[in-house]
Amino acid sequence: MERFLVTIIIISILAWGSGGYLVLFTAPYNEPVVLLFLLNILIGLELSLALLIYMLRRRSRPQWYKSRDTFRESAKLALPPALSATLFLFLRYFGMASPLNLGVLLLLLGLAEVQVIREV
Repeated sequence: MERFLVTIIIISILAWGSGGYLVLFTAPYNEPVVLLFLLNILIGLELSLALLIYMLRRRSRPQWYKSRDTFRESAKLALPPALSATLFLFLRYFGMASPLNLGVLLLLLGLAEVQVIREV
């Protein structure tokens, strides 16, 4: 396993663990805690999805292709879903989550993914 992956896995586990701590041991209506929780969810989702996409894409790459570049591309692909999930939780917390907002968010997610796939 590459050395940079160990760091990514540790940061991801710390983000998920601190998010779990905030859910279990803090007041739910404290706005700074909610924003910190959303930041932890964003980091945890981004790194977890990037690791998953990296593992799936690593097999199809040539042997000479750098693994850091593959992970960087995977992180770009994982960013729109992580941002959209975090944004939906943010809207839901402030009472603005409706089916229309969810539909618009999914449409923007699809457009962002198409754009990112074209760049990668």
